[in-house]
Amino acid sequence: VEKTTEKERWTLDEFLSIRKIVVGIPAFSDCWRALRGIAFSDQTRAAIRESSILDVTCELAGLVNDIASFDRDEEAARAGDP
Repeated sequence: VEKTTEKERWTLDEFLSIRKIVVGIPAFSDCWRALRGIAFSDQTRAAIRESSILDVTCELAGLVNDIASFDRDEEAARAGDP
């Protein structure tokens, strides 16, 4: 989806929701909790949602991902690749 749509038309919320999937932080977090046998109570899950810690982590991972691929993306843009 990220590669095949017009990013310029996305709202910030749309962009962040797609980036969460791309960087995989929520899934990564769920996997590690499952492997470690860590279960959150409903209150803890609600607190995590309200604190938006996973959202902030996703934004940071997305930024790091974008910065890390900056040179490659710039070369592709110069070559005319999407």
